[in-house]
Amino acid sequence: MNKAILLTAVLLANLTLMGAAPLMTQKDLKFTWIKNNPNYVVTFTPEIARAECKENQRQSLAIQADFNRPILAGQSYVITFRARGTTGIISVQPQFNGKGSKNLLSDAELFEDWKKYEVSFTAPADAKTFSCAIYSWNRLGHFEIRDFSVVLKEERKEEK
Repeated sequence: MNKAILLTAVLLANLTLMGAAPLMTQKDLKFTWIKNNPNYVVTFTPEIARAECKENQRQSLAIQADFNRPILAGQSYVITFRARGTTGIISVQPQFNGKGSKNLLSDAELFEDWKKYEVSFTAPADAKTFSCAIYSWNRLGHFEIRDFSVVLKEERKEEK
């Protein structure tokens, strides 16, 4: 096993045990899938990521998190965020080792008022890196994301 990967895994495990910071936060939302198209505009501030489709061209309006974040294979995580918008639906797609995976949330109803969304996943056995995208396929309108985070899912012990 590559020493750098092993060191990263040990570091992440130790940070997790010490109650480390989330794997990702709002500041990690900083990319989009469609660039240089005036009909698909995505903007980022420290508080809100906003994606707007001005003219539908049958593409995905997406907000993409930072790429290649080291992740612990086999561990469970929770993605939470608040969203609102006029596209009607949003989806969440995890990406492991730079490749898309099955949606964790598909075509969830999106409202004009803020609503909290939460999805859980377990990193596959071969996962080394993680990213995710929140998107709306083939929709006119906009959506906004705030309070985004990805954290290690805490084990809950049953009380006796």
